[in-house]
Amino acid sequence: MNPLVKATATPRSKRQLREFAERFGVTMKRIKKIFRKQARGAEVWLNELYIVHKIAHADGWTELSIRRVDREPVTDWRHKQAIKNQLVGPECEGLELYPAESRLYDTANQYYLWIRTEPGDRIPVGMESGRHVSNEPIGGSVQRPFDDEGET
Repeated sequence: MNPLVKATATPRSKRQLREFAERFGVTMKRIKKIFRKQARGAEVWLNELYIVHKIAHADGWTELSIRRVDREPVTDWRHKQAIKNQLVGPECEGLELYPAESRLYDTANQYYLWIRTEPGDRIPVGMESGRHVSNEPIGGSVQRPFDDEGET
């Protein structure tokens, strides 16, 4: 997976919109929606696989809305971790909420992460035993190999 690129320029013509759409492999309709969200205050990040909207909230949380360019489900946990690391920070913790049915928001293959903005600000749930990362099978488990850089 290539690093995400911030969509910093707002296209001013149909030609510029078409260039963005071709660069990231999305339709003209989709690229127009992306830039409408950017106009409402979200940072928009893209690569060959993902479109991510980043919204910083005043309460110390950052929201990442992640979806694949092809609109298929995101099933790679390591990709979500890499996106979180790049856009918020490797020592920032976040969560993906599985809400009560009464608050369910499920209209697309889109995933939301809420990340504490301050590095070291820990969420009081999760593993306490420290870092344990492997791509070697342990007790019959299956894990995909690390990317070429050896990172998750």
